[in-house]
Amino acid sequence: MSNFHSSSTDECDFDDIIDPSSPGGSKKPRLTINARERRRMHDLNDALDDLRSVIPYAHSPNVRKLSKIATLLLAKNYILMQANALEELRRMIGVMNGNVALGLGNQTNLTSFGANFGFQSLETSGDFNRCGKRRKIDT
Repeated sequence: MSNFHSSSTDECDFDDIIDPSSPGGSKKPRLTINARERRRMHDLNDALDDLRSVIPYAHSPNVRKLSKIATLLLAKNYILMQANALEELRRMIGVMNGNVALGLGNQTNLTSFGANFGFQSLETSGDFNRCGKRRKIDT
């Protein structure tokens, strides 16, 4: 992954724009602000390049470089697809555990398999609604 600059661009800090030590609080030169924005955009583009490198279907030789929105949508769909595959594996493990409970096989209980790796069902975790979107948690 790329190294990101340590500037905080998520919060608005008026001290970054207005220099209180100068008479009348004149604005910092536009060049400084432009440089910070340029660095922020480079960081964002580097992060998107890193994301493109780990999502499938983006590496085909006949596919142009994905746009920013296409990269984000493809990554979102890939994550949802992986979550669905994980749920299907959990259902299969449940069926296998049911067969063991009925005496249809002499297999070890697989329920703890996912628990050993910290997996928790999306349906039981309560963090996601049916569409796979995060629920707002009241605090």
